[in-house]
Amino acid sequence: MKKWMLYILLSVLLLALWQYFGSHNQTVRLLISSPTLVAQYFTENAADLLVATRTTLLEAVAGLAIATIFSFATMILCFYKPQVMDFVLPLMVISQVVPLIVLAPSSKDVQEPNRFLFRHM
Repeated sequence: MKKWMLYILLSVLLLALWQYFGSHNQTVRLLISSPTLVAQYFTENAADLLVATRTTLLEAVAGLAIATIFSFATMILCFYKPQVMDFVLPLMVISQVVPLIVLAPSSKDVQEPNRFLFRHM
């Protein structure tokens, strides 16, 4: 019971410090918003955020399904044709080494900037 109260107390303290420094310190304000501004943004843009969340969820599920189907097809192909494994294995190792940030589009590659991303910049 004491541990539970300690966690709540530390969480409230951390939230209070975050609010204070997010509201009163210009340097911190450039890096992070205060919790009240975050809550205000969520309440003002709830509909847009739900649409964006739905789109992101659908894209993530579709990507997972495509990756799963491709992986199983590759596995079955490698099982029946072991020579294919000599070609596939180096590609799979290389794909795990590439950082994800390299695959993400930069803001100058995007034709129409995302209004959610650039709204408060």
